[in-house]
Amino acid sequence: MKSSIKILSIIVAFFAMTVNGFATGNEPTEDKSSVVTTTENSAITLRLYNLDNQNTSIKIKSNAGEMIYFKKVKNTTDYALRINLSKLVDGSYTLIVNRNEKQFFQNLIVTHGTVSIGGLVEAQKPTVSITDNGFEVEQVGQTVKNLSILDKKGDVIFTKYFDDTAKEASGLKFILPEDMKGNFTIRIETPYDYYYNDLNI
Repeated sequence: MKSSIKILSIIVAFFAMTVNGFATGNEPTEDKSSVVTTTENSAITLRLYNLDNQNTSIKIKSNAGEMIYFKKVKNTTDYALRINLSKLVDGSYTLIVNRNEKQFFQNLIVTHGTVSIGGLVEAQKPTVSITDNGFEVEQVGQTVKNLSILDKKGDVIFTKYFDDTAKEASGLKFILPEDMKGNFTIRIETPYDYYYNDLNI
């Protein structure tokens, strides 16, 4: 897989254009961030619209959670990226586009060098709010697999795993020990990604 990542990094071609420059008939009709993905044999073309010069990241992960591709996009409004996936082993991968609090997910299936894509899912990132005796995680429609608290060194001091009953919960509340004071980091794992939030108590 490591050799696949190196090859993929070499053969990725990207190009920034205006919407008129890559009109496909799938452009967004509303004034909001939009992602359009198309396939051509072993490659995908990703088009991002209405970025408003805000930082955006693009990831491809394997089913095992291994990072296959990562790129940051800065200071642009519309952007296009072509990625050749022909060197990847057959299997399921996930395309992840992060833009501020919005996220877009799309399944990619590689079979004998040919790529097929699933439906695009839009979600909000999980958020953390401090309460009188702990904190609350708002899932905003995402499944939380587990939540960990890390100390200043990055060592895990607490982990909570969730089963399927937590999938549709609107929020997860945590009560912390009264003597727990200091600066910590909350790490939230969903099926698609990890999220980090500061916890200062």
